[in-house]
Amino acid sequence: MLIVDPAVECIEACRRRFAAHPRVRCYLNDGRSLSIFPDQSIDFVFSFDSLVHVKREIIEAYLSELGAKLRIGGRGFIHHSNLGEYAHSLRERLPPRVRKLLIKAKILDWEHLRDPSMSADLFRALCAQHGLHCLSQELVNWRGRRLIDCFSLFARSDSDDRSSTYIIRNPNFMREAALIRRRSQSGPENSLPN
Repeated sequence: MLIVDPAVECIEACRRRFAAHPRVRCYLNDGRSLSIFPDQSIDFVFSFDSLVHVKREIIEAYLSELGAKLRIGGRGFIHHSNLGEYAHSLRERLPPRVRKLLIKAKILDWEHLRDPSMSADLFRALCAQHGLHCLSQELVNWRGRRLIDCFSLFARSDSDDRSSTYIIRNPNFMREAALIRRRSQSGPENSLPN
């Protein structure tokens, strides 16, 4: 397993945490490049609750790298922002001060530092541009009503056959997460059915 991060403190923490595991290697990068890895050397890539905060340019840089670094048939799962879907909403035309007051009054929901330059649609387009195919996307809410997050599953293929992306719009994600958390903290008698 390879761990990559641009923050020295994160890499050092991972090195300490996985010191007893010789198959785990940690690498410091520049926050957009995977040049330390040979082309077609990665089977699977996973990022959760990290790239959701970065600008489009960072996502595009990583997808460009993954277009070469993933093996044919290799897959990736990236949790990224979908705030860009709401970029032209009435809310965005409100003065920042008014928006802040409406958020405090719980009329509007928080954006949780999601980047407004990224959306699910744009992620799919960037995948196609870099030789990747977005297989599925789940658009989810994150402690609010709007579907400001997206989980994208993609693959590198040597085929031009690009079936359409399976898209799920899930406004109940936070409720489902809370239910799973409650059931996992209680005894086996409350576990989910098989």
